[in-house]
Amino acid sequence: MMDSDQVAGPERITETAPCPSYLLQPKSQGQVVLRCTHINNWLDLLCIDPGTHLIDRGSGEKSWLVHTEGIPLHPEHLQIERDTHRFLLVFQPLPAGCEEFVFIEPCQGGYEAFNIPRNRMDVYDLVPRCP
Repeated sequence: MMDSDQVAGPERITETAPCPSYLLQPKSQGQVVLRCTHINNWLDLLCIDPGTHLIDRGSGEKSWLVHTEGIPLHPEHLQIERDTHRFLLVFQPLPAGCEEFVFIEPCQGGYEAFNIPRNRMDVYDLVPRCP
């Protein structure tokens, strides 16, 4: 049985307006924060798949998406009208021994980033690509 504080996969994701506390306290909460920039080349509608996750390259263990800011969960979409759009993704903690991880949105044309070296803050600035 799980605590009310534990998250068991992508079904407990929350969406809110920007909340600076996620940027300031990821280490104390054990979360991994990806600050992403989408460069608008051909997409003008954005969303993120609820099954988006991180994978520890050493163990293969997954850390699930638990919170989004600035991007809605699929099937909702956000129409963007600028050349770039910033959004925030918060994930469950990575395993303590993780040194490098992968970011995967598991859908056709989803975001991805490979070989991300882990840092002490667990806050990362990414421009993920869409294959």
